[in-house]
Amino acid sequence: MIEIAMSTLACPKRTLAEAVAIAEAAGCDGIELRTGGVRATELACDPFLSDESKTRGLFEVAGVKPTCLATGVKFDSPVFPPVVGYLFDTEAEVRQAKRAIDLAAQLDCPMVRVFGFEKHGRESYKAAFKRIAGRLKLACDHARNTGTMIVVENGGDFSTAEQLAELVAAVDTTLIGASYDVALGHVSGDTPEQMTGLLRNKLKLVRVKDRAKGEPVLPGDGEIPVESFVRQLAQTRWSGSVVFEWEAAWFEGLTPIEQVLPIAVERLCEWTGQTKSAMAVA
Repeated sequence: MIEIAMSTLACPKRTLAEAVAIAEAAGCDGIELRTGGVRATELACDPFLSDESKTRGLFEVAGVKPTCLATGVKFDSPVFPPVVGYLFDTEAEVRQAKRAIDLAAQLDCPMVRVFGFEKHGRESYKAAFKRIAGRLKLACDHARNTGTMIVVENGGDFSTAEQLAELVAAVDTTLIGASYDVALGHVSGDTPEQMTGLLRNKLKLVRVKDRAKGEPVLPGDGEIPVESFVRQLAQTRWSGSVVFEWEAAWFEGLTPIEQVLPIAVERLCEWTGQTKSAMAVA
């Protein structure tokens, strides 16, 4: 089954309870919890700003469930200085991921989103790849027996489905999956068939958004072939979460999410061959 979720990036000034109510009213199955980490204050609905027990209680009575804890953690910091380096440098990034995993486990949230990212300076791709994969494995090891998993999203030197699939395969554990940003994959040259064909059963989450002349618009109204990618998921009988991202946190003056989300959900349901009522029953 394909589940539809809303990213809380859409309502940066709303409380988590308000964000959950918006997602539920629009017919979403879930909600992606965007976080900037332990000390972040950018989003009023950041789950790190709330008491874990209260947040868990909120979802126990809500009609939507937490789909993913979406962090901005990247595992590409260069090893510097070279003599002190590796263990200290690794610990900083892996520690952030571990904190997110712990929070996700407390909230019964099945996924934590992270990034690999890119090589630095004159560093070879091979060296960066090895370092990033090693750190991802450390984070995945922490997720063991927690009920959650790491999903690494395309970006940087891993922007295409092929590059992302190679990184996920290198970590080689059932505790890692792929999160695929359709917009980034498209501009990097991917086709819908490459998304599903290369990532296969490792594809756990698909992020959708659309743009027209650089500005966010409803999916299907812009320059990104969102419909083609989403229909490909349905045609291959993929099961996972499609997250709609309305970037109100980054763009001022956007139409309020309450007006946008019901239309986005309706279109995503149509493209996946589902209806709101069918999703509610499931």
